[in-house]
Amino acid sequence: MKTAFRRATVLVLVLLSWSVGTAITLREATVPDLKVQAPTSVYLLDWVALGPFPIEPAVKGQPIPKSWSEQDHINVTSVRVFAGEFEGKRWQPIKNDPDAKFRLQDKFSPNENVAIYLGTYVFAEKACERNLLFGSDDGVTIWVNGERVFDKQTNRECKQDQDITSVKLVQGMNVLVARVTQGAGGWEFVARFDDNTGLSTSTRPFASRAKKLFNPETTASRNPQLLAGPYVQNVTTTSARIMWYTNDLSLGQVTVSDGSVSQSYTTKLTRRIHEIIVEDLTPNKEYTYALAFVDAEGKIIRQIANADFGFKTFPDKGNVIKFIAYGDTRTNPEQHAEVINAMAQEEDIAFVLMTGDLVGHGTDVHLWPKEFFGPASKLMCRVPFFTTLGNHEVNAQYYFDFVSLPGDERFYSFDYLDAHIISLDSCTTFAPGHPPYEWLVADLEKHKDAKWKFIFMHHPTYTSSSHGALGSDGKPKETPIRVAQDIFPDLAKKYGITAIFSGHDHTYERSLRDGVHYIVTGGGGAPTYGESNPEQNPYRQYFYAGYHYCIVTIRDGKGSIVTKLPNGKVIDSVDF
Repeated sequence: MKTAFRRATVLVLVLLSWSVGTAITLREATVPDLKVQAPTSVYLLDWVALGPFPIEPAVKGQPIPKSWSEQDHINVTSVRVFAGEFEGKRWQPIKNDPDAKFRLQDKFSPNENVAIYLGTYVFAEKACERNLLFGSDDGVTIWVNGERVFDKQTNRECKQDQDITSVKLVQGMNVLVARVTQGAGGWEFVARFDDNTGLSTSTRPFASRAKKLFNPETTASRNPQLLAGPYVQNVTTTSARIMWYTNDLSLGQVTVSDGSVSQSYTTKLTRRIHEIIVEDLTPNKEYTYALAFVDAEGKIIRQIANADFGFKTFPDKGNVIKFIAYGDTRTNPEQHAEVINAMAQEEDIAFVLMTGDLVGHGTDVHLWPKEFFGPASKLMCRVPFFTTLGNHEVNAQYYFDFVSLPGDERFYSFDYLDAHIISLDSCTTFAPGHPPYEWLVADLEKHKDAKWKFIFMHHPTYTSSSHGALGSDGKPKETPIRVAQDIFPDLAKKYGITAIFSGHDHTYERSLRDGVHYIVTGGGGAPTYGESNPEQNPYRQYFYAGYHYCIVTIRDGKGSIVTKLPNGKVIDSVDF
């Protein structure tokens, strides 16, 4: 039997009754709860702040100095009342943002190479020991009743439940102080207890003014509604991931079946985004699943089942490869749905490559269900989508919360039979001399024996539409396109790249250079572009301004790319 492991909000369960030598592993992903609509007092929201105070500047590219945690501006061990003046500063109340985080960079100045102290009173009905879960950008030190219980100096983005520490609370008033250090960029903090029974908080040392904290589990019976999903991610020959997103904190139960044996498993932590990893499956086999909402005792509140809920593991042998490439689905959900409905009619699609710009603006959480997950649900519930970042995602954390992809989810690759597929974040500099380029070359070298090699990214290499406009030097004005034209011809010759798929321009355009197909497929739902200047793309073979998708099929060593409109009409076809 596999060994269960735990890593601060990550839970692994090993299932024994699947079949001999087979198990299913469920993991609750470490992702933030977005736009929390459960009782806001699930989180520690009543804080006062003191600062900011300067700390020694951090050296760019170097580890955060441990000395940051030792630069005490106040005697934390003696703090019992959040009052008084320190270096000209006083404790002041602060307010959280809608997702329970405190975005300190928007509230305090200066906000680089500084530290701030946050304080709150926690009142306990009786002495107890609880887990404190918290996230920070950057470093954080925690004191409870003057005792330092946690210290980590790091450079990171803030996510809820990044760290966990056990704290002892006395009956009555407890003094909780957090110091959050900051180098540069974002500066945030968020915290909660895993069990709020008998706890309340206040910024004043009076129990009568304290607000009761609700348990996250209490919210599990609030009849949560699905905003996205369930949807399938990152399928391999032996595993798959099932995710879903709700309007409220919730607990979920997933039932997975291979047609003869089925089992149900319940998540252990209330969240809004859930991820379950199902492992030790059989290659090239179909499975079904169902989702149910449950309360803290495991009682089913509501079941969500659909005949389309399922997935097929990747094969470990065979001679047929079939997938879809499309992109730029933002802004027009109705048009996106038309494209998806046509894609869903295609048979035997193993996966979908999505070339970026999933939504109009990645920082608006409400657009994700509206523009992407809602329209795509008919296909995403059974076929894994492998996505790449577009410029309209604006590098938002929501993108990384909502998807589950290989590697670091920016630059990653995966295999399907003898095809090797590479995703590039073209919004990040990938020119020679930069780490992404070195990663790309190393990945191509490692998989140089793969018979078919496909790359997908957001920015095109060759395009005659608006984003390919040339500057006075005769080269594309947009840096990612210029870099792509500089590097891919040589890499394609050396490593035998079959095709490169992209979006960005909301058109369909197929170009051919040295036997390599460069496909712009940006007709997934965004407002379509017209032709700009055919002369800026000397390799153009076919151009179309409208909604479409591309089907790639390889059978018995022969491949084709067929491009269709939502009405089923084939507008282009090429063999390779």
